[in-house]
Amino acid sequence: MKKFITILLCIALFVCIVPTTTLVQQEVSNDVLEIERVTESFLSNLARNTYLYEDNDLEMYTLAAIPQGKIPEGKKYVFADESLSINDIYNRLQYIEDVVVYDKFYYQEQGITRENFRVGYRFEPPEINDNTATIKALETKSFYYTHDPLNNDMTASCNTIEVQLVKEDKNWYVVDISDNYSFCEDAKAQGIDLDVAIKEASLYIAAQKATAEQNESVSFPTDVALNAELEDETSIKSTTEQFLTLLAKEMYLYEAAETDTLTIASLDFSSQDDSINQIIEFYKLSELKTDLETIDALAEYTKFYREISGITRENFNVSYSFSDIEIYDDYATLTAKEHISFHYTHMSNFNELTELINSYSIELVKVNGIWFIAKMVSDCIFTPDAIERGINLEEAISQISAEMASISDDGFEDAEPGTGP
Repeated sequence: MKKFITILLCIALFVCIVPTTTLVQQEVSNDVLEIERVTESFLSNLARNTYLYEDNDLEMYTLAAIPQGKIPEGKKYVFADESLSINDIYNRLQYIEDVVVYDKFYYQEQGITRENFRVGYRFEPPEINDNTATIKALETKSFYYTHDPLNNDMTASCNTIEVQLVKEDKNWYVVDISDNYSFCEDAKAQGIDLDVAIKEASLYIAAQKATAEQNESVSFPTDVALNAELEDETSIKSTTEQFLTLLAKEMYLYEAAETDTLTIASLDFSSQDDSINQIIEFYKLSELKTDLETIDALAEYTKFYREISGITRENFNVSYSFSDIEIYDDYATLTAKEHISFHYTHMSNFNELTELINSYSIELVKVNGIWFIAKMVSDCIFTPDAIERGINLEEAISQISAEMASISDDGFEDAEPGTGP
């Protein structure tokens, strides 16, 4: 009889424990799904408002959707690296709204139009702490410009966005977003006076239109001028593509890359050449050299880290599309979109094609009729923050070597696609 009672007690205990654990797991799973849903809805509406000039509701996904006064004024929301009050959150949400209104106005006033707009998101697992959460989203956008009949190329870009959310009344709400562009820390610290910004933009756009109309009425480009511009543009694209391809093959196929011949690092700055003197006057030469050295070091470190981690690939393809090409005599700027695809070979259970899109902003200078890379930043690896911060290549490689050596006895697990480098 005692044995029978004991069995009944064990069964009862199991019945009590298992559902509780399951409920907790289910609640966490529901939170993750809801955080991803709210984040994607907010970011996609923001993107469509900015690029397609729509008027989608952003507030419904933010804490501003809750009537003021319903949340205690002194309440604080604690995140990993900061604590936000209600007023802090309202100020940040107002900044986001103002930036969207300004960007929408600036693009629309210039007559920029787009079609076939697509936007998608891939999420990292969120960090959830009671009633707050932080999630990183990789946003991929693509579209075709329709206002420029000469531009038939698809424009695509990627942006990593960090989103902060809070939970109220069992619902998750966005309270802030961060990226490397309009919503970076420097931009937020500077703030935006919407009325002043729109007024200044209006004056600038009006001046640009007046200048363009005046140029059209005064003269027409000759065949010689057009040919020279086309030659410059072809040379700029070629130099950029060679430079980026070398970096890509170094970081993904672990090939040796000699990029100096394509950059101003190959120039003799002690010469009295007029073009070189102009570069010295226009740029801070020491900063240029340091930034180019940092780019080389970041590429070398990325190659080393991936190779020592055992990551291998095959069927590697890379191509580039270019936009926003501006040429001013011996100086040029452009945006390059890098399209990469390959198959991982170090994971036997993963056979899907991996595709990546990276965006680069590049400046070039022309010396003795040849274009050279002067500056470069991107949304991946070579970010403005990474280049400004710099890297001690020898120390970084030594550190990662030591870390790999310390876990070699335990074996190395293959990185999953989307989480590894």
